[in-house]
Amino acid sequence: LNFGAESADSRNDSYGGVCSAAGTRIPRSGFIGINNILELAIAHHLVERPHSVSELHTCLGISQPLASHHLRILREAHVVEGEQHGRTTIYKLLDHHISHIVKDVHEHTKHTGD
Repeated sequence: LNFGAESADSRNDSYGGVCSAAGTRIPRSGFIGINNILELAIAHHLVERPHSVSELHTCLGISQPLASHHLRILREAHVVEGEQHGRTTIYKLLDHHISHIVKDVHEHTKHTGD
């Protein structure tokens, strides 16, 4: 999965959320604290195993500052937690319930275009 940035089809609307080309609105409060496709992509990678910022930056094709920014948002929303290993922070999802939700959302989005 390579999510470089939000798609050009997404934009902020007056609702205060993200409005996709398909007309789906995601409230700013987010679903389980995940507010955009990039945060969902990060969470999806963390379902499999914990990752560092550097690993996420490589896997997703995004800058390290962007990965760090979204990890901070997810940390503040109590979706992920970081554990220090020397100078590196390893991030993981906080609980298995979030993993199940992320997997379900990912599966649903794969089949939406069918």
